[in-house]
Amino acid sequence: MEFRFAPAVCDRFPDLFASILVVRGWDNTVTGAAAGEILDVLRESERGLRERVASKSDLQNDVLVSSYFDMFRSFGVNPKRVKPSHYALAERVVAGGSLPDINPAVNLYNAFSVGHLVPFGGEDLDRVDTCFELTIADGTEPWTPIGSDAPQTTRAGDVVWRDRSDVSTTSLNHRQCEKTKLTPQSRNAYFISEGFRGVNDAHVAEVAGLFRSAFGDLLGGRFEQFVISSDAPSASTSGGL
Repeated sequence: MEFRFAPAVCDRFPDLFASILVVRGWDNTVTGAAAGEILDVLRESERGLRERVASKSDLQNDVLVSSYFDMFRSFGVNPKRVKPSHYALAERVVAGGSLPDINPAVNLYNAFSVGHLVPFGGEDLDRVDTCFELTIADGTEPWTPIGSDAPQTTRAGDVVWRDRSDVSTTSLNHRQCEKTKLTPQSRNAYFISEGFRGVNDAHVAEVAGLFRSAFGDLLGGRFEQFVISSDAPSASTSGGL
């Protein structure tokens, strides 16, 4: 399994990087106290965000959000409508809402996303076709949004993650596809957090380490962790333990 940035992404976004955590052999069916502890982490992250951020305007002006807004605008989308994933979640929380209880793994990465203002994407490794690449869409690639059974096509110029068959997320991390979503049956997965060198690289690295530790404690698994960027645009998993 290879993760990579396409050359066009490296050329256009030289400061972009992706922190990737691959986890094998974990359990997404935990119930009772273990599932409750993860849900408590999510609710505490929501409370902490509301205490730190007073308004949607303050959220938008935080560099941990505004840097993604700048990137989205650069490839032709309005980030207040097509929202970076961590901003979409955080906006809902700051407005007084709570995030849904989906499943343990999703609850945990949503907790880290709103608690630290870092985008997290989680995908089922076993549903990916050979490689996972961040590239610039030509407008013909198929993808099926999460919760839908009707395929759509991408918008030309969008920055998307895709495998050899179809697109997994559009507008960097805005919306996920149905095929690779994490379910209770997922046992092998990868988690991606994108950031910008010179802006939040140290922050993303710290949060990735905290997430790995929490995930191992609460859900188990065997880990591989690496970063790809324009300087080192690809990395492959060992496929082993």
